[in-house]
Amino acid sequence: MKTTLLCLLILVAFNTQAQCEKELREAKENNITTLIITFDGLATAEMKMRLLQRTFVKAAKEACGSDRIIGADFYYSKSGAKEAFACAQSFKKEFGSKANINVVGHSFGAGKGVFNFLEHTVKASLRVDNAVTFDPRGYSYRYKNPGPSVVNQFINIYQKVPLAGMLVSGADKEFNVTGKASHIRLPRKFSKLALKNTLGSLNCL
Repeated sequence: MKTTLLCLLILVAFNTQAQCEKELREAKENNITTLIITFDGLATAEMKMRLLQRTFVKAAKEACGSDRIIGADFYYSKSGAKEAFACAQSFKKEFGSKANINVVGHSFGAGKGVFNFLEHTVKASLRVDNAVTFDPRGYSYRYKNPGPSVVNQFINIYQKVPLAGMLVSGADKEFNVTGKASHIRLPRKFSKLALKNTLGSLNCL
């Protein structure tokens, strides 16, 4: 029984490491110290569309240079958030104080992925440069920025109708964009707005 459990734990650890292995290897080879972790929403995550990679991360690379940023995409579940956190830890271990960790989510990816990820960072005292949420949904109606000791800058972009996102208590910057884009188009239309309000390595616009 103990042997089976040990093998299972090793397998889980290996899979978690493998989830970020390619990105970390590329970062090491090219000395890329800025990581953007993304969590897509329900439909786009299920279809593996990598919506935030094709919008927010692309806009960040265009502004800051593709040689300065690496993106890693995860499913928004609790296990996905745990894998994302393991990726962030590996990145931090490799680059130390030079590492810039950023997390971005849309819809369920914001409401579940980002906030589950931040729960891990709070417990481990791992600091996040920027957290960006687009229409956070599906986790709690009381989303809260854990504060500057955990997140350097928290940006929330949301709409009230027709598919409402939620407020984030204590967000450093919050934008109500009701009527300016559909729920699915929020990241495409407002990635540059979010980037303009980031700090540190992503503040290149």
